[in-house]
Amino acid sequence: MGNIIKQIEKYLLANGFREIIVEGDKEFIYNGHIYVISQSKDMVYLECAENLEEAAKNMYEDIAAYDLDKGESYIISSLKNDITKHIIVENLLFVKQG
Repeated sequence: MGNIIKQIEKYLLANGFREIIVEGDKEFIYNGHIYVISQSKDMVYLECAENLEEAAKNMYEDIAAYDLDKGESYIISSLKNDITKHIIVENLLFVKQG
């Protein structure tokens, strides 16, 4: 799991996310939203809070979930794809329309 987190953290930073600390935890901010990668016993989650206040209250919503049984390579690839498609591209489209 540690390698998944490291790979995704590098990907986030390379794509314009900034690392921040919220309530002692490393998280990432992009276009005002706070993102975190978390793990349960058998799943990895991409989660989002609308702002710092929600993040401080641990009010995250799941964007996507990935089954650890699928393997590290699959999870990393899927996370990168979902981050690009659902966060980066959607934010770019919103900015162009606004």
